[in-house]
Amino acid sequence: MKKKSNKWNKFLLGVILILVGLLIGITVVNYLSIGKFQKAYDERRIEDAEVENKMVKEVMKERTNVDNYIDAVVSNPEIIILQEFGRYSLTHDKTPSNDFFTEWLLNSEVEIRTSYNLHISIPTDKIVMSELTDGVIVVLFDKEDFKVGVDIHDLNSSQIKSVLGKNYTSNEIAALINIIHDNLLKERYTEENKDRAAKVLMVYLTNMASKMGVEVKFAFR
Repeated sequence: MKKKSNKWNKFLLGVILILVGLLIGITVVNYLSIGKFQKAYDERRIEDAEVENKMVKEVMKERTNVDNYIDAVVSNPEIIILQEFGRYSLTHDKTPSNDFFTEWLLNSEVEIRTSYNLHISIPTDKIVMSELTDGVIVVLFDKEDFKVGVDIHDLNSSQIKSVLGKNYTSNEIAALINIIHDNLLKERYTEENKDRAAKVLMVYLTNMASKMGVEVKFAFR
């Protein structure tokens, strides 16, 4: 009876060892399979990254200095070409007549003094640029596309009036300021200043081009 029991125990032990061996074998096979899959996945990612980098390099290679120059010029919607700062004064007399007695009695005049900033600019969408040959670009603009603005500041006024003279109202002062604005545009936005602004714009665009390895040729409408 005892011998039979020992045989049975040996048989069970053998079965258990076989099962353990099978489990270990399956685990090893699964581990090796996962390792191969991970390696293949990593290799594929490296290949994809290399292809992507190559595509980026090709795109960057296709962009020329001319492309970069055009992008730089139009990066702002407007280029301020020329600015002029100065002082301006306007005297106005609203005395009813030039009669001496009337002037003595009803004299009323004002002097307005102000600082101004006149600026000439051009919208960048009005500057036409096209590549002539490799690294050479033609720039076309028209002086008539220039825009001009006047900013008035540091305003002060002094009034001189006789006994029955009338003070200037705020509306009258505002109207005189508008006259100053219009006078500045007429007096300072001249053909001479337009030509000066065109030369300054050409220097600006040429200097930018030379820094970016581009040659500029100008054409005018």
